[in-house]
Amino acid sequence: MRRAFTLFTSQAHGPAVGLYLAALRAEFDAAWRAGRQRCDAQSLTGNPCRFPVHEPPPVHPHASMFEALHACSCGNTRRQRPDPFDLTSANRTFFGCPAVVIVLATECLILMVVVCV
Repeated sequence: MRRAFTLFTSQAHGPAVGLYLAALRAEFDAAWRAGRQRCDAQSLTGNPCRFPVHEPPPVHPHASMFEALHACSCGNTRRQRPDPFDLTSANRTFFGCPAVVIVLATECLILMVVVCV
């Protein structure tokens, strides 16, 4: 969008440039709101959700295009996993082993550690 505006303002001259620039912006906004808008959710690793704007579980959960090889803290479970979007799926439900959750809290940091037992 920025490139289109830069090109337009470099090529267009005359008294109606502002009017046509506003019309171009309105057309871009209409196209973006008509299905081109992406979900604003970010994974715990900072990757954006790949789906259009949606409500999580009823339709489908958040997902990014990133997958990584992960292992639980005891090392017994190792496998590919999708990018987690919440702490529960990142620590508890993915590995499926019984776990003890240790929460350490200070003034500026809360650390959640899951240990398989």
